[in-house]
Amino acid sequence: MNLHPDALSFMEEALDLAELGRGTTWPNPMVGAVIVRDGNIVGRGYHLQAGGPHAEVMALEAAGDQAQGASCYVSLEPCCHEGRTPPCTLSLIDAQIGEVVYALADPFPAVAGKGLDKLREAGITVQGPLLEDKARALNAPFLIAHRQKRSAVRLKLALTLDGMIADQEGQSQWLTGPAARLEVHRLRAQHQAVMVGAETVRADNPRLTPRDRGNFGRSQMTRVIITRGGLNLDGSHLLDEVNEHPVWVLTTPAGAASKELKSAGQQGAQIIETAQKSDGFIDLEDGLHQLFNRGIVSLMCEGGATLAGQLLQADLVDRLHIFRAPKVLGGESGKSGFSAPGIDGLAQARQFRRIATKTHDEDIEEILVPEAGIWTETA
Repeated sequence: MNLHPDALSFMEEALDLAELGRGTTWPNPMVGAVIVRDGNIVGRGYHLQAGGPHAEVMALEAAGDQAQGASCYVSLEPCCHEGRTPPCTLSLIDAQIGEVVYALADPFPAVAGKGLDKLREAGITVQGPLLEDKARALNAPFLIAHRQKRSAVRLKLALTLDGMIADQEGQSQWLTGPAARLEVHRLRAQHQAVMVGAETVRADNPRLTPRDRGNFGRSQMTRVIITRGGLNLDGSHLLDEVNEHPVWVLTTPAGAASKELKSAGQQGAQIIETAQKSDGFIDLEDGLHQLFNRGIVSLMCEGGATLAGQLLQADLVDRLHIFRAPKVLGGESGKSGFSAPGIDGLAQARQFRRIATKTHDEDIEEILVPEAGIWTETA
């Protein structure tokens, strides 16, 4: 590639701009763009929300007439299809941009290289990828979802030092302190949906809304419940705000036919039937596939132990956050954080790699990804 000497700096700025849309762009990816003329940035833009202006359009508007013959550095391949907004390739061509430098090709089938081809056909110089690994990590959930046709999963667990998720009675409020819980709300607000198992609903009666998020991320959240049988939601906090924060229940055909879930459906919950495995549990891969087909690209799973164990066993965890409290319950006094059938030995263990460690007052957060995982940014 024949790049400007400051090309890395320009792309770094485009990636930093993309970050400003964290949690608010779904189901679209985060994208940032800068327009550079004679070595100076003359326009900046980023995508804030689906249906709103794309990064390239904002940057072009800021640059005005200076965009003609200039270079556009963009963190993701420009789109070339008509959606809720016109294609960015057309805007770049109409502005007579001279060069486009991209960080990462777009896996979305309607784009996937076609945007770059459109630019080349119009006589625009196209160069890239540049800072591809950083761009891939930034939009890892979007990439995972579109490549695997399922929602990307961030699994969060709060555990004691000895790996317990609750005491013998199922009580888990509160293992961790206020600072750690505030960080969980910040993480939750980055996603379209939060998912829990029936045991968490029964034990905690949670709201699962993005509270305490400040001005960060999403204000609206879809709550997903996994249950293979009838789950009584009468009086549940989940149904208090069902119009603002939808409740979706993934369940088996038998569960969907239960009087409890029929009642939940009458109160506003959406009941979604999924495939059932031979052991009677929900086929979670099918469930995540159904969520993706309904527009959920990225979700955060907050337990409990059975759901966490099943996701890990099925290799469906793309990123893992362990919040560890400085407490010990003991083997006879607590419930393990992971409930799944045992393995034959260490050689069969699921392997993760730690990418970051953070402290929240007395609690420690470990962030891990699978060995080949790409969701490695630490925000």
